[in-house]
Amino acid sequence: MEAQELERRRIAWDVHDDSIQAMVAVGMRLQLLAGRLPAEHADVVRRLDEAVGDAIGRLRDLVFRLRPPELDRYGLVEALDRYLADVTGSWEVGYRLRHALDHEPPADAAITVFRICQEAVTNVHKHARATTVEITLSSVDNGTLVEIADDGVGIGELPGRNTSEHFGTVEMRERAETAGGWWSLTDRPGGGALVQFWVPTPVEVER
Repeated sequence: MEAQELERRRIAWDVHDDSIQAMVAVGMRLQLLAGRLPAEHADVVRRLDEAVGDAIGRLRDLVFRLRPPELDRYGLVEALDRYLADVTGSWEVGYRLRHALDHEPPADAAITVFRICQEAVTNVHKHARATTVEITLSSVDNGTLVEIADDGVGIGELPGRNTSEHFGTVEMRERAETAGGWWSLTDRPGGGALVQFWVPTPVEVER
């Protein structure tokens, strides 16, 4: 997983800093050109600009799936907030993100938390039939405790009762346990499902 994340980070940064920036520049030139051309030609150029804009949007979605730049630049909370704002709007799912972190988790712990949250939110969209998802992050026992609650149907209503083997739960659990933490999925009191997991803050070895 570490090698995979390093490769994802390299590709994401290359796409973000090279391909996307180059296409943004093309779009700006097309907009300038459209303003200088006769109407019959300007419409064609504007359609080209719209196509470039759509391509930029798809590339940004790809970058988020690979490795959101905000995670390295601004930290876990900002990366999660940007991710949730991007995806939940098209899914017609509201979200709330709260945190009581004493400090920013180190890079390895932050990417583990982000990936588990990403998978959990995707599952809410695919299976929960929820209208709202709420994520809470707290600093607990020298680590990060995360709770992801939705107002959907709950795990008892999902097709197939052995949820420990479905819907990406194996990957989420393995990510948490590989990092030295734990993960659980339960029905939420009052309806919906609750994912909880804890990832420790690695102890730095003095050299």
